[in-house]
Amino acid sequence: QDCEVFKMDEFTLAFRRKFDTCDPLDLRLH
Repeated sequence: QDCEVFKMDEFTLAFRRKFDTCDPLDLRLH
């Protein structure tokens, strides 16, 4: 459910595109 948290972040637009797939690998990068 971390994906939802990122979407609500300040960089919603940027994060939404990157974490749209909710990929654990991408979440680790940030």
